Amino acid sequence: MRVRAIISFLLVCSCAFSQTTQRQDSTATLSVSTDPSGADIFLDSLYLGKSPVRTIPIVPGSHRLRAFSPSMFSWNATVLEEAVSAASGDTLEKRLTLQRTLSIHTDPPGGAVLLDGKVVGMTPLYTRNASSLAGVWVIHKPGYESLRIPPGAIGQGYMTLHLEPVSGLRPGPLLGDLRGPLPVATDRWPTYLSGAAMIVSGVASAYLKDQANREFDRYLLSKDPASLSSTRRLDRGAAITLAISQISFVVLAYLLLGE
Repeated sequence: MRVRAIISFLLVCSCAFSQTTQRQDSTATLSVSTDPSGADIFLDSLYLGKSPVRTIPIVPGSHRLRAFSPSMFSWNATVLEEAVSAASGDTLEKRLTLQRTLSIHTDPPGGAVLLDGKVVGMTPLYTRNASSLAGVWVIHKPGYESLRIPPGAIGQGYMTLHLEPVSGLRPGPLLGDLRGPLPVATDRWPTYLSGAAMIVSGVASAYLKDQANREFDRYLLSKDPASLSSTRRLDRGAAITLAISQISFVVLAYLLLGE
């Protein structure tokens, strides 16, 4: 009896080990890095984390890999999408090169931004693919000292600069500026409402996305179609609330800049 018990135990262990090995061999792994790093990485509807991500187990088949830089919740996010096909046992490594963005703000605003002597816009200035905009950057505003931007500051992507008045001159309105004094806000309920809507919808979007990820994990384990259907429904809800949050942010920015 004791010999039979030992043989039975060994058979059970060997079967369990073979099933575990087969389960491990039936998956693939994925590693993703981005330039610049710190982007939000998604595989289909599953959030993998901030880049770089290493050795993430995935189900074999065709997938959609997406990177959002600097974040999925940024209204000006740069998005890169790539198809990924994995077979059982594959070890995939992906490196994604994202567009670099440049944002220049000045105090006071309204300065002309020149690149190699040519005007590219007025502050606040936002542009994509800043890596191709190499050259000499200068900010010029009448009544203020011209400011040359160090080349190293451009690579950081975001900067706020203070313009100094010309010595002996008191800055005044530009010739032809007929806008008059800025209006004084007397009723700020639209600002508060849009800010509250942005916060609430952003939190709701993050919550729904987290629930969708959990449902998708259950689907990977159980292959239950109900879990996949629930994942898609939660993803749609997350997308809708995210859109509301982005619209609220644009409205809030417009109201604040208008003041």
